[in-house]
Amino acid sequence: MTKKRAILFGPLIDPKSKKWIELVKSLKLTSKDYLVGVDLGVYQAKALGLKLDGAVGDWDGLSQKLKNVDLFLAHISNVDTYLPQKDQSDFALSLKHVLAVSNNWSEVIAVGFLGGRLDHHQAVIQELHRFIQKQKLKSTLCLLLSPELKVFALSSQSVNKLQLTNVKKGQIISVFPLSSKVAGVRLKGMKYPLNQETLQMGSTGLSNEVTNAKQCEISFISGQLLVMVNQ
Repeated sequence: MTKKRAILFGPLIDPKSKKWIELVKSLKLTSKDYLVGVDLGVYQAKALGLKLDGAVGDWDGLSQKLKNVDLFLAHISNVDTYLPQKDQSDFALSLKHVLAVSNNWSEVIAVGFLGGRLDHHQAVIQELHRFIQKQKLKSTLCLLLSPELKVFALSSQSVNKLQLTNVKKGQIISVFPLSSKVAGVRLKGMKYPLNQETLQMGSTGLSNEVTNAKQCEISFISGQLLVMVNQ
């Protein structure tokens, strides 16, 4: 069976929180999804009753919860283990893992990586930026999820048009260039619309507002764009 979505579960998930439980339920997971636990995210995902297909990490976080990490990981088919002294984060290595499994994902969704330490948050954004520039990802939608925030990373090489569903009038949306500039930006259904504008690094795209939830759309011609939807 071909897996359609790759879903990464990170260390910032709180499996006892109602908000997190509802967020995971909203993913409507099926057997066609490829589920990956990232270090402590393996433990958090299992606490939510999820069966993982893969696991990636150096297990520094997981080892603080468990005495026998190897036994805990034994039921997972694809496990990538790294030394703590490495040049890439566990999140970066988990993206490498899913790309090795397939380059034909419809979506790559990372849950439980937003928030926490600011430097970790910045590293996640940068690694996702690097990931969406890969030529192999022709039509893959990449996003980060938390109960408070949904973040889309878009590229003209893969996905450059986003129809936002399940948004409400008054909801706050911000857009920021990931590349030095993003050309041909169009924002529809928002308080501050744009029509074929060029966005450069800065705060121009901060705090827009949904005015028409049925026609809330973002598109652009070239570059890479970060879209943040406040939940």
